[in-house]
Amino acid sequence: MGILIKELRIRNYKCYESLDVELNETSLLLGANNAGKTSLLEALELSFTRYKRISEELIFIKKDEVLNKDKEIIIDVLILPNEESFDEEWFNWFCCKV
Repeated sequence: MGILIKELRIRNYKCYESLDVELNETSLLLGANNAGKTSLLEALELSFTRYKRISEELIFIKKDEVLNKDKEIIIDVLILPNEESFDEEWFNWFCCKV
C-alpha cells in the first residue's frame, strides 16, 4: 500500500519562484538555515491538504515586484505506487474524496 513521491514542482511559493526536485526512496534535505527546507516540506503538505486558504504573503514576489492578482502558487506532485498500481485505499484517497 505504499507510494513514492517521485517529483515535486513548486512555482511562486514562499522563497521559490521555480523549483523542480526529483526524489527517491531515501532523499534527504540538507541546507543552511533559511535555505527553504521547511518551505519545501510545507509545500508538500499543502498539496495533500484539502480546503486550506492561502494568503497573499505566501506568494513569491521578486524584489520591487508588485503582486499581480493573476499570479498563482502551483504545487505539482508526481506520485507512483510502490506496487504495479495504486490499491483501492489510495485510489479512493486521490480520485474519489469530496
